[in-house]
Amino acid sequence: MTEQQRPLNEKSGDERRVESAKDAEARLLQRQWDDVDLVMSTEEGRRLLWRLIGRCGLYDSSYREGHPDTTAFNEGQRAIGLELTKELTEQHPDAYAQMVKESVEDRAREQALREAREMNHAEQDEEEPSI
Repeated sequence: MTEQQRPLNEKSGDERRVESAKDAEARLLQRQWDDVDLVMSTEEGRRLLWRLIGRCGLYDSSYREGHPDTTAFNEGQRAIGLELTKELTEQHPDAYAQMVKESVEDRAREQALREAREMNHAEQDEEEPSI
C-alpha cells in the first residue's frame, strides 16, 4: 500500500496528513455553507429551492400500490427533499420561513390571475352575438 492509499487516522503517525485532510474537509464544508448563504439571500434562489423541494414530493406520499419500484424511486426523491429542507431550516430558519411566505404569496397572485382570466373569457363569451 502506498502512502497515498494509506487510510488517514490519528494513529497513522502522520499528523500533518491528518491535519491537511481535516483542513480540506473544513474548507469544503464552508464552501457548501457559503453556497447556501448566497442562494437563500435572493428571492430567485429561494424560488428555485422551493421548486426543487416541491419536485422532490416532500409533501406527497411515496407509496404506489402494486409498484414497489415506483415507491422506492419516489422515496429516494423525497429523501433528497428532506435532506435539503433539513439543511435549509438548520442553516437559515428565517430565510426558509421567508421562502414559504413568498411561495404562498406567489400562489395567491397566480390564483388571482387565473380568476381574472376566467372572468375576462366569460365576459367575452357573453358579448359575442349568437347566430
